[in-house]
Amino acid sequence: RRHPRYNKEYDFPSHQPGWAWAKQMCEDHGSATKPPRLFAVDCEMVTTDREASSLVGLCLVDEQGNVLYKALVQPRGRVTDWRTELTGLREEDLKGVTTRRRDARRAVKRLLGEHSAVLVGHGLHNDLVALRLDARVVIDTAL
Repeated sequence: RRHPRYNKEYDFPSHQPGWAWAKQMCEDHGSATKPPRLFAVDCEMVTTDREASSLVGLCLVDEQGNVLYKALVQPRGRVTDWRTELTGLREEDLKGVTTRRRDARRAVKRLLGEHSAVLVGHGLHNDLVALRLDARVVIDTAL
């Protein structure tokens, strides 16, 4: 929270409909006997007729690199740019996918809420906006 861009990039409109707040137990900064766990997240986004960056994929790993959650997500709206060079995804990859953003967000919230947790990522605020998830205890390697 000390970085000068933190307040600007992590001032989410979590009071608005469609957003959720991640209850991260380590907001009390953990304890000496049980330090917080680290969870890294990376999201893939596409451009749709409804959103400039619509969630299409999500992966959450723990500090050991174990994949805790990985899912393809139905983006909101009609995809206008798959960003295949970044996402590696094409339209056919989403055939049969029924997971929605709220499902992915619920899974991440559940995993973070079970532990004293710090969320780690690069340009993490972009991932959190795509998820519509307000998480305040973060390490963003882009800052």
